[in-house]
Amino acid sequence: MKRFTLLAVVVISLLQVACRRNKNYDPTPVTGSITGKILLTDEFGGLLPVHSGMKITAVFGDSTLSSDSGNYSITELDEGAYLLKYEKPGFGTFKKFSIPVRPQTGDGTTVLSGVDYLGQISTTQISSLSVTVHVPDSSIDIACVIGPNPGPASPRNFRLFFSSDTNVSSGNYEYTPANTWTATTASGAVLGFDAAVLYSHGMAKGTTAHVVGYGESARTNTYFDPVLNTQVYPNLNTISPSNVVSFIVP
Repeated sequence: MKRFTLLAVVVISLLQVACRRNKNYDPTPVTGSITGKILLTDEFGGLLPVHSGMKITAVFGDSTLSSDSGNYSITELDEGAYLLKYEKPGFGTFKKFSIPVRPQTGDGTTVLSGVDYLGQISTTQISSLSVTVHVPDSSIDIACVIGPNPGPASPRNFRLFFSSDTNVSSGNYEYTPANTWTATTASGAVLGFDAAVLYSHGMAKGTTAHVVGYGESARTNTYFDPVLNTQVYPNLNTISPSNVVSFIVP
């Protein structure tokens, strides 16, 4: 017992000496932070007067709310790579992946460059979708009705999703064009759509394809989700998609 007590005293004494020699010794765990800026827009792309209330979460870490000017800072984050999730009622959930936090580097703050413009979810409704196939030149015309009624000062956007599956949707598709279409009247139209892009996405000539339309905001806020392995379009009006139209690929 005496030997054990003596050994314990020696170990404690050595630790105390080591701590005194290390003037920077701090038993508090070192953490880092992520800072950035967002600006909120309406569904037509116009800036809102204030940019507060967007909840930004570092998944498995902390969360914060954006200020009136759109600034935010998430603190007390352990070292690692974080998924950032941006959420606010009326806005599509936006995500950023693999944001690094390195507390031992510099002042430990990861500053996200640039500004993220986050738009409201679209209220545009698409109906009466129709497809006209032109066999001679393998082109396709697509028409639809847009509501509420758009105008020159308030154009409305829509996005199309194509698939060989009858259950085509924004979450189940083989192809969607990178662009959206804009309508300033209640009659939306896509003229001369080239069927070659459908061939390149697995929908061969003579097979049946299916298309559906969704209202889209001016700020699409699209991102690639590596977990789902798909492109996500969070600002679509998924409550009121169009009817699904089937057609033979020319």
